[in-house]
Amino acid sequence: MATKWEGNPKTACFIFPEASGHINASLALSARLAKKRGWKVQYLSNSVMKECIVSSGATFDDERDVAPELCEDRGDGRPGYFSAYERLRYDILPDSKAWEGRYVC
Repeated sequence: MATKWEGNPKTACFIFPEASGHINASLALSARLAKKRGWKVQYLSNSVMKECIVSSGATFDDERDVAPELCEDRGDGRPGYFSAYERLRYDILPDSKAWEGRYVC
């Protein structure tokens, strides 16, 4: 039997790397939900994006404080989230082909 979720059903959470192209597309939605509809909107991102996130009416958490494992560099030359992808790829899913498309650029 499923249990009832006790949290606020009007909550949105966005998790983005330090990439304005990813975040900018969500800011209008964030402003509409937070300022016009009264939702709680929360972002996990890099501090360089804090001002634009907060101005949309959302709250902000710095990824380096909340999830430092997403920001570690394992010496593979890939900063931040790419290192997290590498850990998943090699440590958790060493035989998976699902990650290959992310590295062909």
